[in-house]
Amino acid sequence: MEPRVMISINFYLDPAIASLTDFQSTTFLQCIIASKRMRSAGRFKNLDHLKAVLDSVRARAIPALLKEDLLVVDQDGSVVIRNYSRYQVDLTSNARGEVYRARKRGQLTDRTESEREQELNITPKSPSRRDGKSRLLPIGDILGLKKNA
Repeated sequence: MEPRVMISINFYLDPAIASLTDFQSTTFLQCIIASKRMRSAGRFKNLDHLKAVLDSVRARAIPALLKEDLLVVDQDGSVVIRNYSRYQVDLTSNARGEVYRARKRGQLTDRTESEREQELNITPKSPSRRDGKSRLLPIGDILGLKKNA
């Protein structure tokens, strides 16, 4: 599976993102995507490294991203994407959920698998009264006809 990033449908409602222009917000998205490809995900060596990763036109948006604290310069000079983990997809979450649901399915009942299969193969019984007699009435009784003796 290819590496993925996760962007919330409310991405543009975040106050920091909402204050940016479309050009600046798409540049921030490109920073997230570019950092995902690197070993030190979420971190660029320095501002020059970030500018080299982005094209020269996109690099003009870096000051606005720094101003909104979407990008942060650490003490060692590296540039970090704030809340980088927020944009990451947990590739194992689906598998873990399946294992959990399979385990829970087994706990719902203590019947054996063969008992469940037998229950599924039972032909439904026709409706009857408690005394065992059929609820169906002969047509003659319904129409009020009497039998000839």
